[in-house]
Amino acid sequence: MRVLVTGGTGFIGSHIVDRLISNGHEPLVAIRETSSLKWLPNEVETIIAPMERLSPLEKILPNIDAVIHNAGVIRAKRKEDFYRVNLTATVDLAELCAKYAKNLRKFVFVSSQAAGRPGRDCDGVCESTEPAPITSYGHSKLEAERALKDFSELFPVAIIRPPVVYGPRDVSVLTYFKMVSKGFKVFPGDSGRQFSIVYVKDLARAIVTAIEYSECFSLFFVNDGEVHTWRELADIIAEEMDRRTLTIQLPKAAFYPAAMIARGLSMATGDIPLLTMEKAREISGNWVCDGSAICERMGFEPEFDLHRGIAETVRWYRDIGWI
Repeated sequence: MRVLVTGGTGFIGSHIVDRLISNGHEPLVAIRETSSLKWLPNEVETIIAPMERLSPLEKILPNIDAVIHNAGVIRAKRKEDFYRVNLTATVDLAELCAKYAKNLRKFVFVSSQAAGRPGRDCDGVCESTEPAPITSYGHSKLEAERALKDFSELFPVAIIRPPVVYGPRDVSVLTYFKMVSKGFKVFPGDSGRQFSIVYVKDLARAIVTAIEYSECFSLFFVNDGEVHTWRELADIIAEEMDRRTLTIQLPKAAFYPAAMIARGLSMATGDIPLLTMEKAREISGNWVCDGSAICERMGFEPEFDLHRGIAETVRWYRDIGWI
């Protein structure tokens, strides 16, 4: 299939492109003029069509069989910025597909566990759980999901909600790996807090599998099949790096003052704050989701447990000189 991919030059998107190619599909990646193409194979076709100006897609959509919409904003200065990209641009893309992509067989939207709600192992969130996002990011993703459900009357829609994603090319989780490499295991709040996680290659495989799934509308969580804690994650990273570490536990009470300081610095510098009040609330919770439905209904099975995924990630970071 000829597959349009948005957000295809970044961490998750570039792995989606790799999986499409290995499965025999033909990806076409929508990019910005300023996009770095370092993770894309040279033979991959691109088209300049930023999310705020999608009109160039009109000429190529008639020949597109599937769309994987991975582009989105995860950090922003204002709440409005989340909705402008994650919701409005998603609807704009869907409207273009409805108008021009007459042969569209699937529209896959890469959403987030944040569109659901926090949960522990005893009440891990599943697809039927009533969503209750606690961040503007999560709300914007949920609203986009709801809008796309309406479009499923025109073309099949699949929504994938990944939890924490890690693996080669990732720079967000890299900071934690660097701390461990320097001999520190840092826990934000309770080290026993629970969460779900998925290796990026497993996520990409699930997303690509979804373009061939037949239901008119589907929603799936995806994870590695286990429940994890911050302590377990840090211990495995330290083990794979062969490092002895000093444990530092950051009290939950410190998150909100730190977020206020970050907000003040952001206002002074104009940069997007690294920590917000919403993010502080998010990282202090448990984020477990049930990924069994995608296995039962789509035949997907994760190939990477946490040990294998961390080992491959550490090797990649070392090979490229990031740690």
